[in-house]
Amino acid sequence: MSDAPHDQMTPRTVIDTSVVRTKFRDGMRIGVGGFWFVRNPHALVDELLESGVRELVIVSFGGGIALERLLAAGLVRRLYISFSSLDIFGLSPRTS
Repeated sequence: MSDAPHDQMTPRTVIDTSVVRTKFRDGMRIGVGGFWFVRNPHALVDELLESGVRELVIVSFGGGIALERLLAAGLVRRLYISFSSLDIFGLSPRTS
């Protein structure tokens, strides 16, 4: 184990998420990480919601809040997931 501070052990990349918005296209396939309430890419989802793209194909392991937001906005045409729940809150309303 290293004695280096955490920020020296883990490289971090910070981007302006508005730059990412220019890369979105209707119908594109996007992998959404995170798990239930943890490590969801909310800044990316915010940009997707504001970008005007539609008909997305989403790939996600376990669903979660980020996926629920995309589904609620009607942006998803096709969804590939192994399961989706909101943990102690029960089944996800949009994927049940």
